[in-house]
Amino acid sequence: MTTPPRHQPDGFTLIELLLSVTILTIIMAALTTALIVFFENGRETLERDDHSGGAAIFSSYLDRDVASADTVTLDGSTCSGSTNIVLLTWRDYVATTLAPSPAPVPAAQAYQSAYTVVADAGSVPADGTARYKLQRVLCQGGTELERSTLVPNLTSASTKATAALVTDLACTGSSQALTFVLASYFQDTTDPFTFRACTKTRLTP
Repeated sequence: MTTPPRHQPDGFTLIELLLSVTILTIIMAALTTALIVFFENGRETLERDDHSGGAAIFSSYLDRDVASADTVTLDGSTCSGSTNIVLLTWRDYVATTLAPSPAPVPAAQAYQSAYTVVADAGSVPADGTARYKLQRVLCQGGTELERSTLVPNLTSASTKATAALVTDLACTGSSQALTFVLASYFQDTTDPFTFRACTKTRLTP
């Protein structure tokens, strides 16, 4: 007498299904967390690159402007049409036999280089947080010649870029010492980029 084969049930038991769902949930939670961290780090890295590159460009302009300037004005409103962080003024200079040499051209129109922070509508993120950009505005005789964006994606118009005249930097003659502080990037204010230089260094014989 033969024994009939046992019937094999199809599908999963309730316990197996619950275990599968639990394990899948844990795996998906770990993957989702990893992706969020990855994209957050990527965004911060890009913003760090923006600001480190911007700081390099900014310092190359500011270095030449400060070296040429014989007048420094903080928080002025001339030239750029808005309140400036710093306004640097100079005139064309030529080599002469007079002291000091070179000497300013008497009839030359004044050049002004204004560093200002303005709203940056093109960098507003999805959450709607306001963004600003540091610009350099070059004027001659009160007429704007060019406007260049040096550092984009700033989150504050007042605390991310500041300038001051200081006395702890040794400058010769009638030169003035200027320090300009730019926060590294939008979440980092503990390690700012600081530019320090003396005016009129191009006028030294």
